Amino acid sequence: MTTDAGQMGAPTVVIQYTRVGVSRFPEWGGPAPYAYSTGAGRAVVLRDGKAWTVHWSRPHGSDGTTFTTSSGQRMTFARGQVWVLLVSQ
Repeated sequence: MTTDAGQMGAPTVVIQYTRVGVSRFPEWGGPAPYAYSTGAGRAVVLRDGKAWTVHWSRPHGSDGTTFTTSSGQRMTFARGQVWVLLVSQ
């Protein structure tokens, strides 16, 4: 919730499970976490009131991330913003 615009949201939210390590950059209270966005793994896509378990893949940092369904088809996202949450496996 925000004080001026009410509830925040996005048409598509992706919960991407990935490896999380420790950053080399200090943060108040200790080292900051570092989420790896390259590799492959499981994700959950939330869209249209439903949840889909999908596979994500991003072989190199210069590539985009691909999300595919269990049948191997690309996962489609709703028109508009997409929020991606990088979460520890």
